[in-house]
Amino acid sequence: MNIPSFVNRTKETQRIVSEIGNSYNTSNRVIFVAGRIGIGKSRLIKKVIEKDVTGFRTIQPDISKNVAQTISAGAYIDYLEHSIDKLGKEHTYNDIPSKIKYSVRLTTLVKIIISGVLSKIFGQSYYYNKLAKYESLIEKRDYIISVLKKHPYILHIPNVQFIDIESLEILIDISKKVTNTVFIMEYTIDESFDESQLYSLMEHFKTMNGRLSYIIIDKLPFDEVRRITNHSIPSNILREIYNRFNGNIYQLLLCKDD
Repeated sequence: MNIPSFVNRTKETQRIVSEIGNSYNTSNRVIFVAGRIGIGKSRLIKKVIEKDVTGFRTIQPDISKNVAQTISAGAYIDYLEHSIDKLGKEHTYNDIPSKIKYSVRLTTLVKIIISGVLSKIFGQSYYYNKLAKYESLIEKRDYIISVLKKHPYILHIPNVQFIDIESLEILIDISKKVTNTVFIMEYTIDESFDESQLYSLMEHFKTMNGRLSYIIIDKLPFDEVRRITNHSIPSNILREIYNRFNGNIYQLLLCKDD
């Protein structure tokens, strides 16, 4: 089945393109894109980045949609660093430095070794493990900053509703040390949606260095879904599915007959 182009997404596309701006801008942009699960946020953002803006490089860490219960401290920064390192190894962008160059400094290595020794002597492994993890995150932060300073980048961070506080603080710190970087924060609204959590996260984003904007991606109108989907499905059944899943039928229904 062929999924059609983004029918009736002109307004959202224009808004995202406008907020991204051009690659010669000297300020950062923080674009918060929210919408229900399955509504097509990720595909829309990807389409905009690939076809509607120029002059930017793109980094999108592969973050699972099911990380709420398993996310660890600094996990989003780990994902981000891994994605950047992979782009360098695959020669997608040839000027990305080797991660080895920004690997553990001697002072950090000494701290990690001392932490391990002290944890065995005094049994305070939790504290010293946290110290070692913090030092590692600082190293990763510096590596990410070194890459972002070389070229205008778009960082598309999916499932930001699960972000851990350590990663959020590092991202805020990164935003204050780079320019002309676009942070697209994709927030997925599911059945357990808590509006207070959304506003709390938005307050954190306000501390990032850059203009903050907020875009809601809503489900397509039913008439539009009816027009472009398989017409062998009776309208009453299609509407029932459409209402029951709150528009979360994008991949299944927005397909024209082959």
